[in-house]
Amino acid sequence: MQLFKAYLKIIKKNIPVLMIYLLICIILTIMMTVFNRDTASEGFQSTKIRMALIVESVNESPGDLEGDINGDSVREAGASAGAAGQDIAEGLREYLGNYAVMVELPDDRAKIKDALFYRDVSYVLRIPADFDEKFTGAIEDYRQAENSEGTLSGIKEIISLERTVAAADSAAAVYADMLTNRYLDMVRLYLVGTEWLTIADAVALAAKALSISTPVEMEVPPDPKPGNSYNIAYFFNYLAYALFSILILGVTTCMFAFNNIDIKRRNMCSPLPLRQMYLQMAGGNLVFAVLSWAVMILAGLAIFGKQILSQRGMLLCVNSFIFMTAGLSISYLISGLLKSRNAQGAVANVVTLGTCFIAGVFVPQEFLGDFVLTIARFTPTYWYVRANNLIVDISDFSGSSTGVIISCMLIQAGFAAGILLLSLFI
Repeated sequence: MQLFKAYLKIIKKNIPVLMIYLLICIILTIMMTVFNRDTASEGFQSTKIRMALIVESVNESPGDLEGDINGDSVREAGASAGAAGQDIAEGLREYLGNYAVMVELPDDRAKIKDALFYRDVSYVLRIPADFDEKFTGAIEDYRQAENSEGTLSGIKEIISLERTVAAADSAAAVYADMLTNRYLDMVRLYLVGTEWLTIADAVALAAKALSISTPVEMEVPPDPKPGNSYNIAYFFNYLAYALFSILILGVTTCMFAFNNIDIKRRNMCSPLPLRQMYLQMAGGNLVFAVLSWAVMILAGLAIFGKQILSQRGMLLCVNSFIFMTAGLSISYLISGLLKSRNAQGAVANVVTLGTCFIAGVFVPQEFLGDFVLTIARFTPTYWYVRANNLIVDISDFSGSSTGVIISCMLIQAGFAAGILLLSLFI
């Protein structure tokens, strides 16, 4: 066991440097886990958008108000719009006020553009002065027409409103369009269905109908995943970067001593069989890898507590252990290819960061392109992250999903065995 003891002495000599690397990796893993804490909401809460409703004055046109800086005349006209026969416009203003923050804007297109640009409002709706007249006229045409379907579609064309949005097809614009259409459709329904109703009556009935709401109680089923499983998934995903980095740095540091040409010739001349020599060095590498893995698992245990000891947590630990063997094989292969200590840090960064970026450690796999994922499948990190995601999402550990998880683990083990055999021939 001379080589094994020598390996342990090298590790002991380099413990301060390796501990610095190990602590940095653990701290980075913990920080990234905390920063990516799951913030999913268990309920729904509507958000009011900022919008403006401009009702044109009966006696003034938008062009006349173009130079009106204060816009007082527009506000006065809007305030008295109901008296001027604009019941639908005022009803729409009141209805939209329940779902949006109504902002007063002058009827000045330059100022409207400025308000949209600076996001003071997200949606501006303009109602013409003769809107009620056009609306009732379209309803009368519909009643008198023989082809009701064609005339009904014509109602929407006649009473179409001018709207200006900050961003086309944005959520705010779609939401405001939906609210406006809902209100106008309700008023139209009352006027079409009942001939004796006036516009004021239809507006009042529409407001009453739209005010009816159904209380909804959200019942969240008991989470089959105890604790915050997504946080522990982040931890184990980022563990790939930390564990892979420390393995490459540690194994290459120790193997540089044994790969020294003089030491290597001296060992070849010793009575120790070549097989025993490789086994003892492999044992030393395995001890270092297991200790590094154990330290990181203990860090996870300190953060998540009993969650690590659950069935889900134990599967994640097993998956990380198998990934550790694959990372150890790659580290051993790199140690045989490196010729200079100066390239040690660069190679470690390129290999770990490169594989982690394309395999889904830093960016979720569902956000990566097909071409990137195709390349990532040739790395054990991809299968490690995929297994982690499956373990976190699975609710029944007795189903077929466990077979997919085991397949991912076996692929990682295959990488470990294949790369180890390759390194023995180099």
